[in-house]
This record gives sequence, structure tokens and C-alpha cells, in this order.
Amino acid sequence: MKEEKLIVVNSKTLIALLDKVVGKYFNKSNATDVPPIFGVEVLCELTGFSKSKVYKMTARNEIPCCRVGRKLLFRSSNIEGFLLKNRNVTIDEYCEKEQDRLAESKSRLNNK
Repeated sequence: MKEEKLIVVNSKTLIALLDKVVGKYFNKSNATDVPPIFGVEVLCELTGFSKSKVYKMTARNEIPCCRVGRKLLFRSSNIEGFLLKNRNVTIDEYCEKEQDRLAESKSRLNNK
């Protein structure tokens, strides 16, 4: 069995990687590659989601869309925001948030 490796990256490296992948479609310089409004097929191509996944997500209001009759339309700026909002927190970000939370708890205890 092939052994899989776990790669740990800091937040700056993750953002740089996301910029390369997501930025390919959403950067201002490539704005002509992605129309401002597009349908399910383009969304599937951009995200790698299957059509059934997209339809399920829109039915549950998990992804921003507009319905025109039976046709689903998506705005590129909304999809970019959706993708960035739903990214996983890095280990560095998680540790920093927990350290802040613990420091705040200690501060409250010391003030009593």
C-alpha cells in the first residue's frame, strides 16, 4: 500500500497556493476567461463539482445563485467569495486563534 504524506503549510503559503489555483479564474487579468454571470456547466468546470452536487447545494441554499425560470445562474464574484469563505483553517491559524482565546480567558480570570 502506498504511504500518503501529510504536508503542513502556513497561512501565507496556503493563500499563495489558493491564489494560483483560484486566481487563475478570478484575477482581474483573466477576467475575460470567466464571464461575470454563468450557468451550471461553467461552475462545474471551475470548481470540479458534479452537476448533481451543484443542484443539491443550490436546493439547500448553500451556494449563492439566481434562478431564472428553471435555469440557475451564478455571479463570478459571489462564487469567488463562496470559495474563499469555505476554505479550511490552517494549523497556524487554528493555533493562533486558540492562543488568543486562552489569553482572553486568563485575562478574565485574573480580573476577577
